[in-house]
Amino acid sequence: MNTDPDLILADIVQHEMNVPADHFWVYGENVEAPKDKGLYIMVITGTAKRIGTSNVFDPATNEEVKGVSIMQEYFIEVTSKDRSALERKEEIDLALISDYGVSQMELQGVQILRTGDVLDLSFVEASKALKRYRIPCVMFYVKTKRTTVPYFNQFPPTIQEVEA
Repeated sequence: MNTDPDLILADIVQHEMNVPADHFWVYGENVEAPKDKGLYIMVITGTAKRIGTSNVFDPATNEEVKGVSIMQEYFIEVTSKDRSALERKEEIDLALISDYGVSQMELQGVQILRTGDVLDLSFVEASKALKRYRIPCVMFYVKTKRTTVPYFNQFPPTIQEVEA
């Protein structure tokens, strides 16, 4: 079970598209450009927007529970030196609505939605064409942090007599 949002998205897409692990990566990992004609997929983290924050006390555990709601933008790039990327780019949408995708979102407490248009970033590299498509989506999730709060009332109860 992954708790990092980018890894949740990556798991859903990789599972549903059945792409080998060495053809799938999260942006920032040390990888080389595609060298064969297989399908390659990369998850890229975009901008994040804070939706709201909360701070509540949990009396059952004497903990302060802080939370921040985030809307995180991601881009899924589908790349190949053959027609694989062109023919399979729509499978990203299908992965996000699949039973596995929905169950993982529910399990992890996130919501992933496809947004915007698919960008065709294909270009000619030397004498060969590279098919490349960027598919935008957003994920809504909450990050929480729990910290122990010292009990405020450390004094023993006392009774004062009041004269009438």
